Amino acid sequence: FKRNPGQPGEEDIVSSRTHRVPISIGIFLPNGIGGRITSTYVYQTGRFGNATEGVYQGSSRFWVADLSVRYRLAQRRGLIELKGKNLFDRRFRFQDTDPANPTICPRRLIIARLTLWF
Repeated sequence: FKRNPGQPGEEDIVSSRTHRVPISIGIFLPNGIGGRITSTYVYQTGRFGNATEGVYQGSSRFWVADLSVRYRLAQRRGLIELKGKNLFDRRFRFQDTDPANPTICPRRLIIARLTLWF
């Protein structure tokens, strides 16, 4: 990912190289219960910032853990899901290319979701 140093965009990324390696294990039982645990290794290096605040070189490497548990309702009428992202509330320096839709949660996040099909 490279840009002109004078125009780093709203993400404040001049140049960046990011490697993500997710390792995941899932189980889905016939009674409708399922789960998944994912551990993701992230390594990012690059030049960040903008012309007014200054551009700096930085790098970071870290692991994050995510977990989800779900239950499929009878007759496949829907799903109930509980999901935890960045379970251990790991702090890190990471600049996402789309801050509005982050791929890695910077703080612990717990999500409950109900999906129904009619």
